[in-house]
Amino acid sequence: MAAVVALAFVFGRVGVIVLFALVSLFALREFITLAPTWRGDYYALLVAFYVVLPWQYWLVWSGWYGLYTLLIPVYAFLVLPILATIGGDTTRYLERTAKVQWGLMICVFCISHVPALLNLEIPGYAGRNLLLFAFLVIVVQSSDVLQYVWGKLIGKHLIAPKLSPSKTVEGFFGGLVMSAIKRDRGIKDWGHMIEGHGGVFDRLDSVCFAAPVFFHLIRYGWV
Repeated sequence: MAAVVALAFVFGRVGVIVLFALVSLFALREFITLAPTWRGDYYALLVAFYVVLPWQYWLVWSGWYGLYTLLIPVYAFLVLPILATIGGDTTRYLERTAKVQWGLMICVFCISHVPALLNLEIPGYAGRNLLLFAFLVIVVQSSDVLQYVWGKLIGKHLIAPKLSPSKTVEGFFGGLVMSAIKRDRGIKDWGHMIEGHGGVFDRLDSVCFAAPVFFHLIRYGWV
């Protein structure tokens, strides 16, 4: 993630948006690949990858706050189940539609709030939004490391040993939901794209939940 921060300062706002659009693409691909898919999911997946994902990042690029905060949790949420019915296959319908909806929410909607930080107009910080971006990434990644070290050193009370045996009460809660999803799928890592570190999503699971919360705290609490 240090490389991501460095690239952000080199390529600026547009580069960050393109970078995270690609990150969302790979993360969504990992998420969908590890979840069961059916022939009836074809249209929903087609729209998710080739319409919703690029549209979300175009909205972030254009700064259209009112729509990029609603596109996926409202409009995509309502449209995708309709698309899943076109093929006429209702086998495990609820599970299939929920899978695509969850994938878009976590991999696209949540992650897109990282570059969306660059849209905020903060009095006295004009042109310095990259510092917010760097702060979020560094704090979240540091907390991942520290919760692991702290939990290993003095942590004795496991939060959910069946989901993630290294997360303790004395450590931190981040990543617990993602661990639950991975255990449900019977896997340890989301992928193998990054040698020794799993997939793209494994590097971003904590950022997914932190980014939208941080974004709205800054927007409504500071701006």
